[in-house]
Amino acid sequence: MDNLPTDKNQPVDNNQNVTQDNPPVTPPETPPEEQPIEVGSLEQPAFTSYTQATTNDDAGAKKGKKIKTIASVLGILLIIASLPLAVLLVKQRQEIRKEAAESQPAFNDIQITFESETPPSTANGATYSTTFKVTNKVSKTRTVTLAKKGCYCSAGNPSGGCNDNCSTQNTTLTIGANQSTNITISVRQPDGNICGSFQTDLTVLSVK
Repeated sequence: MDNLPTDKNQPVDNNQNVTQDNPPVTPPETPPEEQPIEVGSLEQPAFTSYTQATTNDDAGAKKGKKIKTIASVLGILLIIASLPLAVLLVKQRQEIRKEAAESQPAFNDIQITFESETPPSTANGATYSTTFKVTNKVSKTRTVTLAKKGCYCSAGNPSGGCNDNCSTQNTTLTIGANQSTNITISVRQPDGNICGSFQTDLTVLSVK
């Protein structure tokens, strides 16, 4: 065999007679076969519940937004409706304050002073009378409304004054600038008794 021709281009295996003690090759294990998944076998309760909850939340949010919008519109309408009433109330308060501011100095323009007193007697029919002078202190004509009050009591000197059997009569006077006028108040007991107590008062009710 040494005489066989050799191919110079053929690689020489120098290990032809060498024995290698290598362990046997173990074939790879075959992975377990995956079970097929049936289309209708997947359960999705979580997804279904979540979808339902999301739908309810969206509906609740839309409903809440709608309620807020309606409430806002109603609030605006209420404010618009209340504006005329507020303006009217403010105007009335201003008029009241104006009248009060004008009337208070007008009261100070009128002065009442006691002038004379006439006791009851048989000659005047047991009539008690008092005369007051009403004076306009300013250079402007004033119209004055007065309350004339007269009371009589059977007791000669009642405690706290005579405030029984009272009668009141209102009268209106027009007094020129810096002028005055007299007002007389009379009261008598019905039985004509001279004894007893009498009281008269003159009060200014309004001045214009």
